[in-house]
Amino acid sequence: TALSLMTDIPVNIIRKRKYGLPGECDVCQVTGYSKGEMYINGVCKGDRIVIVDDVISTGGTMNGIIESLQSIGAEIVDIGFVIKKGSPSLKLPYSYLVSIEVTDRVRIIDQSS
Repeated sequence: TALSLMTDIPVNIIRKRKYGLPGECDVCQVTGYSKGEMYINGVCKGDRIVIVDDVISTGGTMNGIIESLQSIGAEIVDIGFVIKKGSPSLKLPYSYLVSIEVTDRVRIIDQSS
């Protein structure tokens, strides 16, 4: 909402709850660790879309959103994330502000013989 107020461009939030509104579009979301549905309302054929999200890790959720928006007939103009985690596989070019690497570290606290 803050971005919309700053740019005077309408905002549309993709939701995890179905509202049952006319023209509602289902998004199949598959990530490395979950699977589910999301819902898009208020997007029409010919709409020019800029997608802004907080984090991308696998790209599964965003690829589902891209496919759904393209099936509606919307034009995806740009995609941006605050954080890129790992090496996501995305169908379209994107930009990000910060890239992070998550590593696992194991510390041995007791070694039995």
